[in-house]
Amino acid sequence: AEGKSPRLMILVPPRHGKQLAHDVLVPTPAGLRTHGSLRPGDFVFHPSGKAVKVLALGNEAAQDCEVEFFDGTVVACHENHEWTTYDRSHGVWRTVDTKYLESQKLVSGPKQRASCQLPLANAIENAPQNLPLDPYFLGAWLGDGNSSGPTICGTADDLDHITSLIPYTRGARYIHKSTGVHYQSFVGGPRTKLREAGLLGDKHIPEAYQIASVEQRRRLLEGLVDTDGSVEPDTQRVRFRSGSQRLVEDVARLVRSLGYRASVDHTPPDTRERHIVGGESWCVQWTPHDGQGGGTLPRKRVTRTRERRRIGVKTVRRVAPSMGRCIQVDSPDGLYLVTEHLVATHNSELASIRFPAWHLGQYPHHELFNVGCSLALPTGISR
Repeated sequence: AEGKSPRLMILVPPRHGKQLAHDVLVPTPAGLRTHGSLRPGDFVFHPSGKAVKVLALGNEAAQDCEVEFFDGTVVACHENHEWTTYDRSHGVWRTVDTKYLESQKLVSGPKQRASCQLPLANAIENAPQNLPLDPYFLGAWLGDGNSSGPTICGTADDLDHITSLIPYTRGARYIHKSTGVHYQSFVGGPRTKLREAGLLGDKHIPEAYQIASVEQRRRLLEGLVDTDGSVEPDTQRVRFRSGSQRLVEDVARLVRSLGYRASVDHTPPDTRERHIVGGESWCVQWTPHDGQGGGTLPRKRVTRTRERRRIGVKTVRRVAPSMGRCIQVDSPDGLYLVTEHLVATHNSELASIRFPAWHLGQYPHHELFNVGCSLALPTGISR
């Protein structure tokens, strides 16, 4: 720019090392994919919940770090992989690499609070899906339905409320002689749809519902909570318990896709000599921040909003190397979400894209050459 040299050359070596491991799961509009399967033109999610396009891929290389967060999530990455974190000790946001985190004291104070915290993630936004079953009905059936057919059980008052929200024709209702539990059947199409979805005898949340719109996913969650869920009045903590580990883990994924932090606990069988023997169960619990995330029954509604807590970085450790690559996304802050827990991480930034744009803005009369090992990158930049 000052005329002291006829040219400036920037040489960017491949395998520079900002990659995530290939097997890290990434939420996409089509469902969970591995990081290594992403290609330019695919879409991932920004922490705002919006989908953002993958612009470019880095070369495959090895990495030997794992970052563990306080919710138990572990992400395998390179020591140069970047994270945008809130530094609690200085009250500022910083974009730092993994080896910087490794060098820091990541927990402080008597309560061992995280000193580096990630940005919050909102509910991921997908287009409405053409679902085979009404999402509220499916949630209620998964929670308290007969696994062999379209019948839902509960108390008389609860069933009156729940069935009023289900757009299917009600069949016979009968009362169990010894327990007094009411059973409501539905006629028409639900049985066929349950069978076609592979749900009879195998309760789970089909993938189409996990990638449905926010409204559809909320309706599904309401059905689950209205039947087999509970809400603590004081803490507003919501719990869903089931004897099916698969179903509970599916519900945890559903809850996280709505921007809530969820944890899963396991209760082993109660083998003590008692008249009533407790079976093995799993429980997912979450505390909604937005006054939603519960059921529709009065005692199962979430009635207050709460401040959300950011996820904190717990530790960084060195592990055996595995292969991975970095990506660049079409987002000004370079952030995108990985894992089912919606962990916000930072993409790689290509100097060959950023520098020419800046330089031409400063010196529009200068000429630039962009040379790459494949046609895609120079063609995109020249466009």
